[in-house]
Amino acid sequence: MGVEGKRLLVLGAGRGQIGLYKAAKEMGITTIAGTMPDNNPPGIPLADEVCFMNIADPDEVAKKAAKLKLDGVATCCLDTGISALGKTCDSLGLTGLPEKAAIMCNDKSKMKKAFMEYGVSTAQYFEISSEEELKNALDKIKLPVIIKATDLQGSNGIYIAKTEKDAYDGFHAAMGLTKRSYCIVEEFIEGWEFGAQAFVYNNEVLFVMPHGDETYMSHTAVPVGHYVPLDCDEDVHKQTEIAVKSAI
Repeated sequence: MGVEGKRLLVLGAGRGQIGLYKAAKEMGITTIAGTMPDNNPPGIPLADEVCFMNIADPDEVAKKAAKLKLDGVATCCLDTGISALGKTCDSLGLTGLPEKAAIMCNDKSKMKKAFMEYGVSTAQYFEISSEEELKNALDKIKLPVIIKATDLQGSNGIYIAKTEKDAYDGFHAAMGLTKRSYCIVEEFIEGWEFGAQAFVYNNEVLFVMPHGDETYMSHTAVPVGHYVPLDCDEDVHKQTEIAVKSAI
């Protein structure tokens, strides 16, 4: 079945979504930009229609999406609209990320709990909401550790702590940024950082693509770019595919 004439709601109209608008246009898909009515984001001129909405509010997005006669909803390079995307897919019966998975994608603690429950490799961690809970965690996880706000993106709210003072400072900084009543502390694993993308269709992982990360060191290692192919041992590729498929 062709896609020409299909209607796609794109959550976000910023720089990160420009490629999505252009690709949809080349395929003959009608795009509707879901965005706030301010800042004049660069994706708006590329969209066929605009529907103003707060993409961080899943209920609002699902309600407005129900009136748009959609064939799909998507976003890219943006975590903010993931929960709304999941809720919209569920409420309209669209193919895509279910709301349950979307909620985990927006909360590092919920995701790590799922990893541990299903045997997916992940660093040891504790959910903390007070200095006392942090102290108890530090008795079990030796320094250095890493403190993470669970609901932010772009390496925000993530702090490497090499001393106990660093850990308390990182805890207060993360709690000052998060909208949650908790953050997490986990063991810090020194090593070579890389990532992976996967393509999933009809609940089947069609391929996993490892990519290298260019980073600079700030309060944590902050990715500033990615590259493919990733030049590493075949064993690393195999382990990456196993881990990613398990996580999905």
